Amino acid sequence: MDKNSQPPPRRPQVAVGAVLTDHERRVLLIQRGQAPNQGKWTLPGGRVEWGESLEEALHRELLAETGLSARLVRLAEMLEYIDENFHYVILDYLMTDPQGTLQAGEDAIGARFFSLAEAAALPTTPELMDMLGRVLAPVAEAASGVRTTVLRRSAPR
Repeated sequence: MDKNSQPPPRRPQVAVGAVLTDHERRVLLIQRGQAPNQGKWTLPGGRVEWGESLEEALHRELLAETGLSARLVRLAEMLEYIDENFHYVILDYLMTDPQGTLQAGEDAIGARFFSLAEAAALPTTPELMDMLGRVLAPVAEAASGVRTTVLRRSAPR
């Protein structure tokens, strides 16, 4: 079994995500190949490794999952994902100027740029579309700062 499919130790894990837009203001999404949310579309990203800065983790995960590099703009949003097997503290960063050849890799089974309207029709991870609406809103509307969201999923019955 792949190490990424194993639930992490029973403590919160720090992770990063890339809200990467292209020159057409489309957002890059990957289709997850592993739990949690296997098969759903979400932002590229993953766990921060020991001794690695948040920015280093962001660039490493983006390259590993999509084959792309990009320019970091700013921290966009923080959220927690909590379910019966996983607890992640996720810092999503706004990125622009994608470079390279887009190709799904590592634990992503798909990778593509989507307009927000196209993305809204996809099976996505919880709260993704709401977050993208906030983060990708015009600068005047997004000037309120960083927002924190907590996602809790109860155990299946």
